[in-house]
Amino acid sequence: MAWLQRQGVKCLLFVLLCQLTHGLNCWCSTTTCLMRNLDLHVDYSSAFSCLSNTISELTAEFVKGDVFDLTTVPNLRHFVLDHSQLDSLIVSLTREGSTVSVTTTPLRTVIFHHSRNLVDVRIDNTLLATMRRTSLTTIILEGNRLREVNFSMFVSMPKLTYLLIGRNLLSSVTVPDGQSPMRLKRLDLSFNRLANANLSGISFAKTIDASGNE
Repeated sequence: MAWLQRQGVKCLLFVLLCQLTHGLNCWCSTTTCLMRNLDLHVDYSSAFSCLSNTISELTAEFVKGDVFDLTTVPNLRHFVLDHSQLDSLIVSLTREGSTVSVTTTPLRTVIFHHSRNLVDVRIDNTLLATMRRTSLTTIILEGNRLREVNFSMFVSMPKLTYLLIGRNLLSSVTVPDGQSPMRLKRLDLSFNRLANANLSGISFAKTIDASGNE
């Protein structure tokens, strides 16, 4: 009990110190963590020192910087990113039933690295509007267990150039009605469960890789 009390005091001191120095706030338990006001150029080492290997739920708000790389958090299952200013997001979610929610955050590149158990990715309309201004160019969703993709969610991203959704469980794709503003250089749908008929409506990609489908 005394050891736990000492650890609690240390954590409290850490939070207070971050608030006094850079404005970073961290509230972490064994499995959950809330992080606010993280400046990746200043607080990167301090912030990640409070993320233990047992953290499974992370909420990050008001993060700013270039690349927010969370692949060093091995047991992350649920991740929420809100009201942040970033260039790229990289996450690895390997636990069953993993989810990601990104809101009000302009991004250029989103990478889900080896996230084979990712079941839910949510991006709100405010974020999509912001993406138009910040030129999102790349989305990588390879090696997950996605069963369906609706291209309507990407219509408001006219700068999107590379969309990689290979090695999933896709059996159908839904193509927007009418002329799509998307002009992809590369669309990777390889190694899914798509029949050729499912690909007939995709006319907005210069190169389509549909190899390895059933």
